[in-house]
Amino acid sequence: MSDNFLVKVKYQGTSLNGEVSAITILEVKSGNKTSAEVPIRTKDMLESKPLRNLLIDNGMPAAEGVGGKWKRTHERLIKSDLDNLMVLDRPGFHQSNYVDTSQNAFGLAHKKRMYISGDRVERLHEYSQGEFQEWSDNVARYAKYSSRLTLALCAGFSGFTSELLGVESGGIHFYGNSSIGKSTCLRVVASIFGPKKRVNSWFATETGVEEMCFSHNNSTLILDEFKLLDRDPKIAAQKATAITYLISEGGAKKRARSYSDSSSSWNLSLVSAGELSLGEGAVSGGTKRLPGEGVRFLDIPAQSSEEHGIFDCLPKGYNSSASLVEKISRGTEKYFGTARFKFLTSLCDQLKNDKRKLIGEMKSDMKFFLEKANPNTGCERRAAKRFALQYASGSLAAKFKVLPFSKKEILDQILKVYMDYKNAIPVSESEVLEGKIRNLKKAIKSAKTVVVDKVRDVEKRKDMFEKGVILLKHTRKGRAVILVSKVFFDNAVGGKGDSASILKKLAAGDILIKSSDGKNSLNVPAKFKKIDPALKCFCFDRENLA
Repeated sequence: MSDNFLVKVKYQGTSLNGEVSAITILEVKSGNKTSAEVPIRTKDMLESKPLRNLLIDNGMPAAEGVGGKWKRTHERLIKSDLDNLMVLDRPGFHQSNYVDTSQNAFGLAHKKRMYISGDRVERLHEYSQGEFQEWSDNVARYAKYSSRLTLALCAGFSGFTSELLGVESGGIHFYGNSSIGKSTCLRVVASIFGPKKRVNSWFATETGVEEMCFSHNNSTLILDEFKLLDRDPKIAAQKATAITYLISEGGAKKRARSYSDSSSSWNLSLVSAGELSLGEGAVSGGTKRLPGEGVRFLDIPAQSSEEHGIFDCLPKGYNSSASLVEKISRGTEKYFGTARFKFLTSLCDQLKNDKRKLIGEMKSDMKFFLEKANPNTGCERRAAKRFALQYASGSLAAKFKVLPFSKKEILDQILKVYMDYKNAIPVSESEVLEGKIRNLKKAIKSAKTVVVDKVRDVEKRKDMFEKGVILLKHTRKGRAVILVSKVFFDNAVGGKGDSASILKKLAAGDILIKSSDGKNSLNVPAKFKKIDPALKCFCFDRENLA
């Protein structure tokens, strides 16, 4: 080689699992240019032509790629026996280390460099601009005034923690009218990682989505406006459903070996936005969301207050949410990428020092949130678990001094969004009835029950029973039962509107004991005739009611 062009082997190694080919990284220097690293599959170096063409593309004069001089150069390069490179097939965590798509490694605990190889990995916009404190002062601190921005930031960090905590891929979707701040939520999340180009479009082929997911493994994928998938709302809804299902499955469809070296898999968090909720999009398109999809990808109403959009209140000096949105947007354009670096550096250090302790603390945070959220059904609990992940991730970011909030502030903000989320869910008729039956059981459990024969004041007990103040204990056909007045029943279930449906479900569950002629209500038993033998009541099996 001439003095104008120099090349040597800098790194060389193989993959841990054999999923990708061995790689050699050459260091080349052409003229006065800065040295550059050029990767090549090690097996391609054995053949003269691929190596020569690569070097010519990187500045080697064509004249140096022929004759004895080239032969000596080729032999020198292929004789290298370095073993200082660990070749990886995807970004994300590898033991306690993290490698991003730009080949930046965090927490490296050994001498080997880590390198991601493969055509499936798209290089993301992961770089920084400005200082961390500038990002904190001009972007993150304004989340104090918005529960939605707080959730968005926490969701951004959850991409790094979900697999560590055993949580499947999933995420949140902000929906609502235009100009309320949905895009601001996405830009704020993007600023954790890099510039606003980090926000992707829903518009992609299935293969394109797979590649996006693979490249965002152990990170957060940000998508904007799913209605752009297709002009036809039905087709757009079908595509959105297919995409969210693919993301949540955590792996690509199996294809021929000729398509890829190995099957793709991932674990990630998704943050997206659109005017319609994913549920509304499915309905407008004449489809239904797939089972479990609604609790993996949560539809979050972006509007937190009628007056201020995504903001719960405004800081001093701001008269409108529009001016605050503009301020935050300018901040995300000037300062970005430093929060990711600070968070990952601290996280990898903690994992290296005591991984079990760190994960245990985060799981405790998730459990604490679930206790505060107090979900009532299995679906509610699965949804609450997604919020719990955001809380635990945000709390960790606060612990690392990445977010300028206390755990209490983060808890309050995310609990608010959780309650708004619950209140916005279209509840099915069956869920409504189940809720009213739970209310009835609670009312009976807390009510005063008496054996009428022990009450001396006959008129008083009749009045108390009719008004639902007391319930009567009794035995009917060998079964311990409890009698409640119609007034008590209506008060407990919130009116007469669903009474027939509720009683039907109670009868099906062998809780309601009907009269001998099959009616839902029966007369107060003769034993209590001093009350009023014509007075109607409902009779419930005490054991089955519990």
